[in-house]
Amino acid sequence: MEVVRKGYVEMPTLIRGTAEEEKEKALRSLESEAFKQKMYIKDLKRKYRLVYDAESSQRAELRTFKNKMCLAFAGLCMADVVFILIFAKMLIK
Repeated sequence: MEVVRKGYVEMPTLIRGTAEEEKEKALRSLESEAFKQKMYIKDLKRKYRLVYDAESSQRAELRTFKNKMCLAFAGLCMADVVFILIFAKMLIK
């Protein structure tokens, strides 16, 4: 780095090679930051997929549970009907 004397104040100036090095350093830094953000986005997509898959499987389990409960309720209703018919038959005799 060269120093140019101007009046009483010394002002550093960049040499051409140093400016190019600074540009390359800044470019590498930006590329590194872009890579980190790209990896962060991929990680977010992966986490979203995991959550979505888990939610889908829970929804399917809930649907099967609901179907089983409806079937059990229908069975109880049929048992009640049969019981009422038997009870009514006993009362009629």
